[in-house]
Amino acid sequence: MHKHTHKFSNFPSLEFYHIRHGYRIFTEQVRSYDKNNAMDIMEFVKQEAEEKGRMEKETTVVFNLLTQTNFSDEQIADLVGVSVAFVEEVRVRKNKK
Repeated sequence: MHKHTHKFSNFPSLEFYHIRHGYRIFTEQVRSYDKNNAMDIMEFVKQEAEEKGRMEKETTVVFNLLTQTNFSDEQIADLVGVSVAFVEEVRVRKNKK
């Protein structure tokens, strides 16, 4: 009896395809931020990590000012250098705790 093999059996697995496809999408996102294509992926990841760290720090400072002072949202926004909407978002999350 002759064993039939699928003519596409040499193609990468579907899982591998999704990984490659995700990498392609990620690379396209990097390029959309970097119009000159001067930034490599490691630089992009580093920038994103620095931005996340900055946001976490701002959130902590705003949270502390909300809980430890009687400053208005506008005053806190001005002191920290963030928008009033950002302060309001932190206030909402603080009140949910």
